[in-house]
Amino acid sequence: MPKRIDDPWRKLRDGNVVLKIRKGSSYWQAHLKVRGEWIRLSTGKTDIRDAGQWACDQYDDMMYRVRHKQVPRTKLIRDATAQYIQDLESSNLVSADDYRRTIKKWIDPHLGGKKLDEISPQDIIGWNAWKRLQHGKPFSKSTVTSHNACLSNVFKTAVRYGWMNEWQVPKLVNDGEPGMRRPHFDEDEIAPLLVKMWDLIPEGRKQKTREIRQLLYYYVSILLLTGARPGKELDNLRWRQVDLAWVREGQKFVKIIITAGKTIKYSRVRQRAITAPAGVAAPPFKALMAWQGPGKGDDDFVFRLPDGSRIGNMQSSFRTILEKIDMLYDKGDPPTRRTLYSFRHSYATTQIVHGTMSLIELATHMGTSVAMLEQHYAHLGPLAIAPKVAANAVLISPHVAAGAFNDGQPHDTSKKRQKPETRKASPAIPKSLAAALAEKED
Repeated sequence: MPKRIDDPWRKLRDGNVVLKIRKGSSYWQAHLKVRGEWIRLSTGKTDIRDAGQWACDQYDDMMYRVRHKQVPRTKLIRDATAQYIQDLESSNLVSADDYRRTIKKWIDPHLGGKKLDEISPQDIIGWNAWKRLQHGKPFSKSTVTSHNACLSNVFKTAVRYGWMNEWQVPKLVNDGEPGMRRPHFDEDEIAPLLVKMWDLIPEGRKQKTREIRQLLYYYVSILLLTGARPGKELDNLRWRQVDLAWVREGQKFVKIIITAGKTIKYSRVRQRAITAPAGVAAPPFKALMAWQGPGKGDDDFVFRLPDGSRIGNMQSSFRTILEKIDMLYDKGDPPTRRTLYSFRHSYATTQIVHGTMSLIELATHMGTSVAMLEQHYAHLGPLAIAPKVAANAVLISPHVAAGAFNDGQPHDTSKKRQKPETRKASPAIPKSLAAALAEKED
């Protein structure tokens, strides 16, 4: 509160409007007492009478708004987004970077100049239409949910700072299209894929290329065995989060502790555990460990090259490999482009078709929801013909379990392989999962 002032030109409206000049400035500053709180505004005036008139007008306008159950000051959505971004700086929210990008690209350009206490349902409808026009196609429901969550947080910030009332917050609708199942690899494609990926490693012209291909081979093998999400979940995995001999009920498992990624972002849990039978899941990790060489520390990233560097874009490198082996698109009509995420879909499909896991168990293991599984995989139907979580990992082709073909040793990526005159035949492709199950039943 300003110091006691006796000058009548500087103390107006029964002391609720006070004028003051800050040190080093020639402009009058107004202090307005509204609802028991002091609000400071720059008048932009050098003459005290002009400044007094301006300050009284502002005070009268604010009191009118208060009497009509409105917020005293009108703020723009841009002001609320700026404050929300500032609040994010001091938070540990995993989705902070995503929300900053959403504000910059999808909220401020269209809604930033609108007044918070005047935002209407029609403005939200226009915002959704503008986004579709900018995007060039409809958004998925999950993307619209993310946009709405970000805007909702901005409105909550505005309410918290007194820039709008709760009843003024408009309802946000989700008009996105239902999510489609991601393209996947059929059972009979997995073994040929891994064989071709392994054979392609020595064909790289540069040593760095060969090393990237070998790392991707291990990366894909572990995706198939665990059903983990590619990207943040695995890219941020460190060796201290991998236990190759975790024992449960007398059986050994590989246990991976996930501390980053989509699950942590939405469920707000601190970590999630993924398990796989050690007999088939430990060898790829051990092969990767040996290939990276000695000197590995517990805090080192799991998926890194021997020199300690990491691949900047796993998806881009994997796409190049799929293009080379002619497996970029699935067998759908029309064909859909595959990504590393396709292995997660393959894992879920295999577990539902061949496993005895309930949807709740599978959702817990994969870090997703039963609703998502029902939406994308209910058409597969419940079949009870294989063990629970071990089914997919145990019956995955033997070369995945070994971590490499032939003698189980990694390729020497320091030099390019010289092609012989007659190409050596590729190793025999292991039997498919369906064939293995059929023999087991016989």
